[in-house]
Amino acid sequence: VERKPPALALHFRAAPDLAAAAARVRAVVDRLDPERRFERLAGMRMLELRPPGATTKAQAMAAMLDEVRPGFAVMLGDDVSDAAAFRVLDAARDSGRLRTLAVGVHGRADQVPQIMAAADAVLASPADAARLLWRLATWPTGWPRRRPGPSG
Repeated sequence: VERKPPALALHFRAAPDLAAAAARVRAVVDRLDPERRFERLAGMRMLELRPPGATTKAQAMAAMLDEVRPGFAVMLGDDVSDAAAFRVLDAARDSGRLRTLAVGVHGRADQVPQIMAAADAVLASPADAARLLWRLATWPTGWPRRRPGPSG
């Protein structure tokens, strides 16, 4: 169980039978919340419960872009809710507001089709994601910028 205020994620990633584990988690949730007061978001090897109207990653991304107004935005993700935020970045890029990079990250053998469809690039592992973040964090001040050409 992962508390993600205001949400709660129930993970079953280590279960030997993922389909059976997913069904069992859904059954318990349905028994505890038969009126479906909480929204359900099925993710990769997890089920997230959130109160109605809770902010999604896509809404948070849109609000952050509006508030901060960056010239460049990078997001890394590996699950269904990340794909929705990637689409927000795509829309901002398509509108000409900013440059963006949506990077999918494989964490396991299975893939999230929504991430593969929405990402600009896909990294093979969380270790590759860490290397990318390190490179971005240590890049010279002012990145991304054009490197000087032969004339300086």
